[in-house]
Amino acid sequence: MITFKFKCKRKRIGFWKTYVVSGFRRDDNRMCLFFEDGTTLELCEWSKYDCKLGTDYFDAVKKVMEQKAGQSIPTNEVRK
Repeated sequence: MITFKFKCKRKRIGFWKTYVVSGFRRDDNRMCLFFEDGTTLELCEWSKYDCKLGTDYFDAVKKVMEQKAGQSIPTNEVRK
């Protein structure tokens, strides 16, 4: 299973929290995080949160797309 880091915090208050998740879904004003062991975490009032997704999220999405397409997908990414 592919995992990536999901960073979020409440706007204006709070600290950044990092979760290692295998997926997420946004419904109305809620964010559901899915973990590798099958558990979930629901963040209510999602409009009051900030979120950061890094290059590991990009790599996870690219890997899934390549598996579905059955071929390599070229990108013009620049990493620092």
